Amino acid sequence: MAKTQTYYVCQNCGKKSLRYMGKCPACGEWNTMEEVVEQPERTTPSRSPAPPGFGSTPQRLREVSTDQGARLQVPVEEFSRVLGGGIVPGSIILLGGEPGIGKSTLLLQIAALLANKIGKVLYVSGEESARQIKMRAERLGLEAEDLFLVTETNLDAILNHVQNVEPQLLIVDSIQTTYSDEKPSSAGTVTQVRECAARLQMLAKATGIGVFLVGHVTK
Repeated sequence: MAKTQTYYVCQNCGKKSLRYMGKCPACGEWNTMEEVVEQPERTTPSRSPAPPGFGSTPQRLREVSTDQGARLQVPVEEFSRVLGGGIVPGSIILLGGEPGIGKSTLLLQIAALLANKIGKVLYVSGEESARQIKMRAERLGLEAEDLFLVTETNLDAILNHVQNVEPQLLIVDSIQTTYSDEKPSSAGTVTQVRECAARLQMLAKATGIGVFLVGHVTK
C-alpha cells in the first residue's frame, strides 16, 4: 500500500526538500518552507484498451477545425496589441505585477467593454466584495448588462458558476486567493497556485472560454 508522503516546498521559488530548513537552499529566502502532505492516489485495476472512437483521437493537421480560433477583439488598441491582436478563445492569460499597480482596475474596464461587445463576462474576485467592485465601476463610469460579479475563492464553486453563467470570458482575481479542496495546503502556496491554474487551463481548452488570471508579484 502506498504511504502518505510529507515534504517541504519553498513558497518563493518552489524548491522541494524532504526536511524543513529555515533558509531555502535555492533562493536564499528565510522561513518560506511549508509542509505539504501528499495523499497516495488510489490504484485502479488495469483496463483493456479503449474501444475505437473513445477519448482523444489523433487528427491530420488539415482536419483540425479553426472555427473557434477567431480572436476576441479588445476595444483598447494597446491592450489588444500586447495580446497579439486579441484574446484567443480557449487561451489562459496571466496578468502579473506588484499589488496596487492597477491590475484589477484595468481588467474591470476590459471586462465591461467586452461584455458590451461579445456577451457574458464573469469576474471572480477573491479579494474584494461585489459592492467594492461596483463602486469602482461607478467611479470609472462603466456600465455593462452582461458583466457578472461574484466573490468566491473555492475553485469548485468557481467552476460551477462558469457552468451556470456560460461566459465568453472569465477573470479570476487573483490566483493566489483561489484554492482547491483536493490539495491540503492553504491558498497562495505553490501547490495550490499550480493546481488551480492547471484546472483553469483545462477549463479554457475544453470550453473555448478565454481566461484571465491576476497574479501578485510580492517577492
